[in-house]
Amino acid sequence: MAGKSRAADLTIEILKEIRDGVRETNARIDQTNERLETMRTELSTRIDATNTRMDAVEKVLHELAGQFVFIAKYVRHTARRQGARIDALETRVGKLEERPPGQ
Repeated sequence: MAGKSRAADLTIEILKEIRDGVRETNARIDQTNERLETMRTELSTRIDATNTRMDAVEKVLHELAGQFVFIAKYVRHTARRQGARIDALETRVGKLEERPPGQ
């Protein structure tokens, strides 16, 4: 009977060690989960801040695109107007060059 009692005691000790090991593992898992949750919260905050900055950049780029279109139209218009003036001046200079000297 003493042999059975000893085997039972050994089994109980092994089961207690397994139980303690599981508790330690669970505690480490809980700590890991807490760290992961903290990291998730921090990352979420950073992503929100990045999205806010990206929205601002997108707005500025949209405004700049509108200004670029306006400037491009203005430059085209100015180039056409200046081109017409240059053509008129070349015509006038050509006529002046065709005049005989002294007139």
